[in-house]
Amino acid sequence: MKAQIRATIVELLSAEYPDSSLDEILYLESLVTRTLESKDLGRFKGRISPFKQKAIDAASGMSRPVASRRSLEKDSLKRLNRAVSSLERDMSKLWSRYRREEISRTKFRNEMKAALRHAYTDAYMLGTRASGLTRASDLGSHIGVDEKKWLKSVVSSEQRYFNRFLSELLKGTSKTKASVRIRNYANAVRSVYDSSRVLQLPDGVIIHWMLESDIPCPECRLLHKLSPFTKFTLPTTPKGGATRCLSNCYCRLRIVTAKPLEVQRVAKRNRSTTHLMKLLKKSRKEK
Repeated sequence: MKAQIRATIVELLSAEYPDSSLDEILYLESLVTRTLESKDLGRFKGRISPFKQKAIDAASGMSRPVASRRSLEKDSLKRLNRAVSSLERDMSKLWSRYRREEISRTKFRNEMKAALRHAYTDAYMLGTRASGLTRASDLGSHIGVDEKKWLKSVVSSEQRYFNRFLSELLKGTSKTKASVRIRNYANAVRSVYDSSRVLQLPDGVIIHWMLESDIPCPECRLLHKLSPFTKFTLPTTPKGGATRCLSNCYCRLRIVTAKPLEVQRVAKRNRSTTHLMKLLKKSRKEK
């Protein structure tokens, strides 16, 4: 596992910071292993809001132009890309302002955590929009109790690690190390977008884990091999933290409509989300 993490770090630093020293690589290696806690979709327990469930049921019985659905998803993804870039930019600016002593330590901590919290909420809303249920702008505001609970747990678990990162920044760290870590946190927001998108899908779909990297990590290869999944058995999403490539995951989800018997067959083969998550955990323990 450490070898894979080091390879990922070296690849990233070689592209962005070619003059990085071995000490910086080793430092990042020790931090990245604990940077992100898994934000697995498989941990979602409950139901989405009744309002959105009705929209899903209605939409699944309608014939919608494929071009229209793809257009909505494409536009949502563009908005997500802008949101992630904006988050990275905002956190970098806050870090620079703190280093220049323009803001206090307390203000720096509070604003960094607020930026991360808002980004996760926005990503969840965009995932709902990308599901293709409707173009109604208020659909995302109808978040059910179970959805709020899951999203809150995601943000809480992430902020525990983020607090450690902030403490390290406050003690003093190089621009290179800070930039890489900030980028990791910004990119991790994408996992919530995919989770939200999957939760809003109709039951009659299956989901394929698609490899996009030439050197995917063992867990991504395993997820690809175990594909497809149903919306109820997909254990995690790209950049969710369950794979050893963490927020550097390049994989994507391919969602296709399937007949009821095919969905049932896939669900039976997957056995359960808990079973699949155990397989991922076992894989990560292996060298």
